[in-house]
Order: sequence, then structure tokens, then C-alpha cells
Amino acid sequence: MLKLILSGYAKILRTIIIFAALLAVCVAAGSAVVWPLWKLANADPSLYTALICLLIAAAVAFFAYKRGRKAFRADPRKFLIRLASIAVLLAGAIGSIALVLAWHRALAGTVVLATIAAYGILAFGFGSSRRPARA
Repeated sequence: MLKLILSGYAKILRTIIIFAALLAVCVAAGSAVVWPLWKLANADPSLYTALICLLIAAAVAFFAYKRGRKAFRADPRKFLIRLASIAVLLAGAIGSIALVLAWHRALAGTVVLATIAAYGILAFGFGSSRRPARA
């Protein structure tokens, strides 16, 4: 009976030790990543900003490439239409924001409407389902 009780406490102690070791590894790894970035952010904020933006862009590009390659192999036409619709949305958003910041709000509204129209044509006008020809 005593051996069974001690075995139970040993399992609990082992779990606590493993948890503490994993916590220490996580804290050490986090510190190894965060501390140099913090020092860089204090020493040269513009370089830090550029580095972080570059890392984020690289991650987005990597995942977009992996997903895009698979989608392109499945249906190239649908992939290209989807890519064009994303490009239209991004260009419309960037263009309208730039126009608002340049105090051309009416023109920005026109760009938003044109973006909605172009996206509608790409998303719904070139759908993958073929419509039967009218007789």
C-alpha cells in the first residue's frame, strides 16, 4: 500500500518537474528571440521595422506560394481568376486609402465603387460553372 502511494506521488513529482523544465525551455527560447529584437528596436527602430516587415512578407509569400501551387495544379483557370480578384481588391484598397490621405475623398469613393464592380465581374462573371448558351 505504501509503495502504491509513493508511486503516485512520484508520478506527480515527475509531472511537475517535466512541466517546470518545459516552462524553462520556453522562457529561454522566448528570451533568445525577444531580447535581441528588443535591443535592435531600441538601437535602430527603422532597421527593426524593415526587418519585421520583411519577415512577415516572407512568411506570407511562403504560405501563399504553398497554397497557390496546390490550387494552380487543381484548376489553373480558377486560380488565375482568384489571383486577379485578390489583386483587384488590394489595388482598390491601397488606391482608395492613398486618395483619402491625399484629401481626394470623392475620387476615393469612385475607386471603391470601381473596385466592387471589377471584383464582381471577376468573382461572378467568370465563374467556374459554365452556363448553357441561350437558344
